Amino acid sequence: MNATNLSVAGFAYSQYGNQVKRGECWDLAEEALKYAGAKTSNDIMGSKNVTANADYRWGTPIQVMDVEPGDIIQFRNYTTKVTSGTGWQTQSRPHHTAIVAAVYPVIGAKVVAVYEQNVANNRTVQINTLYISSGTGLNWGESVAVTGKIWAYRPIKK
Repeated sequence: MNATNLSVAGFAYSQYGNQVKRGECWDLAEEALKYAGAKTSNDIMGSKNVTANADYRWGTPIQVMDVEPGDIIQFRNYTTKVTSGTGWQTQSRPHHTAIVAAVYPVIGAKVVAVYEQNVANNRTVQINTLYISSGTGLNWGESVAVTGKIWAYRPIKK
């Protein structure tokens, strides 16, 4: 992990349990990048293009499967369905931004821990585990289906 990614992840970690700015998911990523001295979505896209419904760009595009702590993930109509012998559960992020906290070495589906806010009516920074690819889950016998669009970005130092 490079120094910029380390600063982005460190900022998010330091905000755990707090609300950053308005508590929007975008606010956490934007402020983390500012703290790290990296280009923000406003820098990359131009502030006129950063609208409430935009698919934000946060740095250099990378493959989702190559994310590292401090990278930023943008979701659009993301849903996971995890099916096991005891039933199923879903997670969704209709239009969302999160910062990668950790990547789990799992055979099968790709799993990450992310710092995020504005999830489940909670505007404080929290850490959650998300699947970012379909496959076999963390527990034996789970099947994971991921739908929607996921973009991943590596922060760019200014």
